[in-house]
Amino acid sequence: QLSPFTSSESNVEFLQMGVTVGARYFKKAVDRNLIKRRIREAYRQNNQELKQVLHKTNNRMDIFFVYTVSEKLSYDQIKEAMKRVLQNLVDKASTASSN
Repeated sequence: QLSPFTSSESNVEFLQMGVTVGARYFKKAVDRNLIKRRIREAYRQNNQELKQVLHKTNNRMDIFFVYTVSEKLSYDQIKEAMKRVLQNLVDKASTASSN
């Protein structure tokens, strides 16, 4: 969700993220937590460009990732998917601000 900042929101982050992994796909909490850690780390390493675009355009964005794959993907697979998703969001935030 892309929304402009107001003056009363000056202490709010430009970009917030949440993640969930359903118990339907992974019965053990250990497995769900592993996937969530991988997603968070991939996000942490790749979100700088999106933060810069949002800061420059004075917008904020809330993102929520829902993991719906029934197999445990490796960190490298998750990282590549995260790069694609975040680049897509950068492109959309850039074009939304120019309109």
